[in-house]
Amino acid sequence: MRGVTYTRAREVLRAHYGEIERRYRKVAGAGVGSVVEQEDLTEAGDLIYGILVSLEDTSALPATPQSIEGVPLRFTVTGRHHAQPDPGC
Repeated sequence: MRGVTYTRAREVLRAHYGEIERRYRKVAGAGVGSVVEQEDLTEAGDLIYGILVSLEDTSALPATPQSIEGVPLRFTVTGRHHAQPDPGC
């Protein structure tokens, strides 16, 4: 999978976060990160980024590769995200 620059991935995430939440059920969160496999990193240059989408469970995993405005989406199942108490309290 080929990615895009960090700046491009961040711009598209900011512009389309609401769409990602609507399009894919059970989104726990999304951010920018590497979507290029480890063995392809050296030849990818700075085109390694995409949007990482965390899902609550496998029922929302798309069956085919997805992208928005040419920015690849990579999905992982992480479960629900919960705020943790401040350990200093």
